[in-house]
Amino acid sequence: MTADLRSDLAALVASVAHPPADPASLSDDTVLLSGGLDLDSLSILELVVGLEKWGIEVPAEDVNPAHFGTFSRLLSYALSRSKGPSSAPPSPLPGG
Repeated sequence: MTADLRSDLAALVASVAHPPADPASLSDDTVLLSGGLDLDSLSILELVVGLEKWGIEVPAEDVNPAHFGTFSRLLSYALSRSKGPSSAPPSPLPGG
């Protein structure tokens, strides 16, 4: 697990939360969906776009609580789909 991907992903998740969250406050157990950050469908779409900008393809069938339910699940998913060091995120923001 790379510390860079972890911190960049935390920044991405924090930026799509409404209201924005503090990336430092995200732990492995942080729930991203209802009962936690309450990310809605638009926020999830922003996460997917951010991941895809980093070269991490996210098929529609993978957008589910098994992969997006908690921060640790999302991080594990991103690491499993990552193509190695060349896919390191250039920017933690979906529009960046």
